[in-house]
Amino acid sequence: MKVDADGNGEIDFEEFCSCMKKSQNIVKSTNEELIRECFDVFDQDHNGIITESEFKYIAKEFGNYSEELAQKVFRELDVCSIGHLSADQFATIVEDYLLSDTSRTEADETVSPAG
Repeated sequence: MKVDADGNGEIDFEEFCSCMKKSQNIVKSTNEELIRECFDVFDQDHNGIITESEFKYIAKEFGNYSEELAQKVFRELDVCSIGHLSADQFATIVEDYLLSDTSRTEADETVSPAG
């Protein structure tokens, strides 16, 4: 990615902003690909939805969840109570989890210890 667009040997604010925007698009694209790959792991029959049984299988096999915990987690994620998660629902759940985890980390870093 060329940052110095006009080739004058300096990076001005506009070039910097353009570069940052392109970088964010690359990260977003990569995140979307990772979420899709993760969805495909859960969606074992590749019918475009994750059923409770598919979710429980992956959660138990790769997450070491008990049957009960996997069932509880799935039912909490299945907010529409329809027995499955669509790709969009799954992406939203993953993004919300990642964002909330990132937010917690950033908040922890900004709070200084009492002293």
